[in-house]
Amino acid sequence: MTELDSFPILRRWNDLVLSGADRQIEAFLLELGRSLPPDWSRDASRERDYGRRGAHPGSACFVREPRTGVKVTLWLLRTKPEELQGGVVESSDRARYYPDAAEAILEFEWAALKPAAGATGVAIRSKRPGPRTVLPEQVRVVLNEYLDCGERGWPQSERAGRAWRKLVIAAYQSETLLDPDEFRRWLVDSHGYSRDEAEQLFARLLADSRILSEYESERQSA
Repeated sequence: MTELDSFPILRRWNDLVLSGADRQIEAFLLELGRSLPPDWSRDASRERDYGRRGAHPGSACFVREPRTGVKVTLWLLRTKPEELQGGVVESSDRARYYPDAAEAILEFEWAALKPAAGATGVAIRSKRPGPRTVLPEQVRVVLNEYLDCGERGWPQSERAGRAWRKLVIAAYQSETLLDPDEFRRWLVDSHGYSRDEAEQLFARLLADSRILSEYESERQSA
């Protein structure tokens, strides 16, 4: 694997989100430990050290250490009781960091992570829609705040309405570029939207952003 081939894999790991009820996440981590392929182990000692520092307690550390070859460490960070995210990836060979790390991620995903998620009902999703969508960090944060409200469609509750207004303003003020197909597919695959719900959200976001743009143009020309 070349460095160029490895970049999308590392980005996917960085954007990885695993979500479910608190008990599901605990069951997932147990199943993940039982599903590890040869040369992989869970490093409880490093997890305890990490937890004592107060950084994401409950995070999990997995190590691939073949007898001959490169040692790679993958972290799953417990950002919430009901959520894990892809974390730091370490390699003992800095010269070959990208391909070695990417190969370890692929092995871990297909041999352990995806089967364990399927067995426990934990959802696998991504923080970002995809490579053709430009989503600045501040927009990603408020978008996830809106999606966490769990409301699809209009009229909205006061809480969801506030989150939606923040999203529209952030998207308008930043250089957000949404690929329509990619964005709608992400809503369906990562957040459980139906195709009609995804289409409605995208169309509404586009329309409300245009209203802001037209208002700003009229204000400047007045």
